[in-house]
Amino acid sequence: MISRGSSRGKGSSGSFPEVDTGNPGRPDRILARLAECGVAPGDMRLILLTHGHVDHFGSAAELCERTGAPVAIHALDAEAVR
Repeated sequence: MISRGSSRGKGSSGSFPEVDTGNPGRPDRILARLAECGVAPGDMRLILLTHGHVDHFGSAAELCERTGAPVAIHALDAEAVR
């Protein structure tokens, strides 16, 4: 599934990585889209951020809090996300 601001795909194990989270304030939208596909918040196993621009990581912290999924980003961009 690809939507504006982020991409997601279900792995063979049933776990679900989120690639980029879009701008701040979007966790409800992301979780609603996942629910439409039958994916529960606990199925999210990783939030992968492609780079340190706010339109890619803006909702990562809140989504991490709500799903328990860890966030991964390249070390050179990690400071921008903190």
